[in-house]
Amino acid sequence: MSKADFFDLIDGNYPSFEEVDFLHTQDAISRGHFAKFFKMRGWIHKVSPLTVVPLEDSPARYEYEMIFNDELGTIKLSSPLYSDERILHDQLVQAFNNEDVIELLIFIAPHPELDAKGKIQDHTTRVVTYWPVQVRVLDKFEEEAAFIWTGKEWEITFRSATEPYPDENGFYYLHELLKKPDEEISALDLTVGRRGVVIPNIEVAVWKDYMFNAKAKDKEIDGFLKKLKPDVRKAVKSLNREIIKFEDGLGDLDPHANKPEIEECETMILQLKEEIFHTLDMKDENGDTATSLIKHTSNYVGKAVRRALKKIESKQPILHAIIVKRFDTGAHCRYIDRVEHPILWIT
Repeated sequence: MSKADFFDLIDGNYPSFEEVDFLHTQDAISRGHFAKFFKMRGWIHKVSPLTVVPLEDSPARYEYEMIFNDELGTIKLSSPLYSDERILHDQLVQAFNNEDVIELLIFIAPHPELDAKGKIQDHTTRVVTYWPVQVRVLDKFEEEAAFIWTGKEWEITFRSATEPYPDENGFYYLHELLKKPDEEISALDLTVGRRGVVIPNIEVAVWKDYMFNAKAKDKEIDGFLKKLKPDVRKAVKSLNREIIKFEDGLGDLDPHANKPEIEECETMILQLKEEIFHTLDMKDENGDTATSLIKHTSNYVGKAVRRALKKIESKQPILHAIIVKRFDTGAHCRYIDRVEHPILWIT
């Protein structure tokens, strides 16, 4: 422990928040960080009143304790021994009462024993003490992060720390979802994008939106129908006749006076198209039908995403704690950017 660190603490010459690294409770508890400034981000759970401690041959000292929470846990912080912290205590009490999200500049050191004159007796004492020395309230719990493909591996940067991750499907899926926050992407499209091929041979998304409607050319429809089994072809033609009937009915309705009827017709058309889609016997090179392929990719993508998040947890636990519940997986997947804690991702 250098004398300069103590003089900085005593004189209030602290570094700026931008000059110090982040620390979270898991690091603070599991590793030995000594004689160094860090910043923490979170909430004050509890702060005690000031206690006046009389000292022999020196002015009385004010002391307090506080409980601080971040995304990973709880840690106890104590008032510094070498400076008057009454102003800081007032700020901490106010932040506690307002339930503010704060960044806290802390100093970590062994708790040294003092002699009667307040001088350090032993610099080797290993009792760790966390001292808050500066606080700032965050108007918005907002921060930046990066998720970059280097050409060989994925790199994720969060709170000044960069970690490499392997070229696995799960990280590709996470990256695609982060690129389009709050937008639903089908598991099938994610799988197709990763493989770089179209599955099945006739792209599913195109057929769902395009096939068997008034815009499709008769010869294209007939060409596809000829490839179907007779019973499937009969069912598809019957459903298609129902679609045409509803579409003709839409043309006779007034957009303003018949809004409920129009919505009902549009809903029926969508349902009939879905039924056609599930009736088709389209298969990919592995023999999967379009319907079974969607179910397969939903499970596959979900498992791959969970494996990737597990690896992030082992290297960047606080990032994992923040984003793990922001991903929806299933037939359609999505990354949800929380309004109360937005993250600007550089991808």
